Amino acid sequence: MVVRIREGMDIFEEMQLLSQVPEYAFEPCRYLRTIQGHKECHEVELALSEGLEMCPSYRQAWAERDEQCPGLWGLLVREEREDKKGGVEQIE
Repeated sequence: MVVRIREGMDIFEEMQLLSQVPEYAFEPCRYLRTIQGHKECHEVELALSEGLEMCPSYRQAWAERDEQCPGLWGLLVREEREDKKGGVEQIE
């Protein structure tokens, strides 16, 4: 299952902290995307996290099953976009 998380959520903060550790750091990624028939190369940075356990409801669900919590996987995507004023903003 894929679930979008937002700023302010504990798991988002955990992923941001992990992205500062070298083995979970952001790495550049390029891909080709097509918008209204026009192809363009798009660049983002990705940080993969594994074993995330800060989500209380997730931990509780595993505790109720009397099983060890395997943790969650997460992927942070960071990119630069043009804002409404013509400047550049960084989004995670």
